[in-house]
Amino acid sequence: MRTPREILFERHQGVETKLDAVRRQALAALDSPPPPEPLGQQRRRAGGRALREIIFSLRWHLAGLGAAWMLILVLSFDDAPNPAEGIARAKIPPPRELLAALLEHRRELLELTASSDASEPGTLPVRRSEVESRIAIG
Repeated sequence: MRTPREILFERHQGVETKLDAVRRQALAALDSPPPPEPLGQQRRRAGGRALREIIFSLRWHLAGLGAAWMLILVLSFDDAPNPAEGIARAKIPPPRELLAALLEHRRELLELTASSDASEPGTLPVRRSEVESRIAIG
């Protein structure tokens, strides 16, 4: 009895010469240089190749920068309230208290400036009632 291998060899014995011819043609095509291309196409290919090499050399750097920007964007979309804003709002006194504090501060400044003027020779001391009347008018 014949093996399947022997049967296949008998059937395809005539194809061996055709395969040898195809192999010779392929080797001849590899040995001969390709036909020259027009100069414009060569320049375009060279420019595209150079640009591609530059981009590929920077790919890891660009990927790192992109990841950093994505992290920045994710962190900037944080919706948690800022605790400093709540504290600042809680410590602001009402407008009446602010106005009273400002008036008191102004009165103290006027007293200090009036007392420094009075200490200079040739000036008269200013009474507290005059200072208070100035504050009420001003």
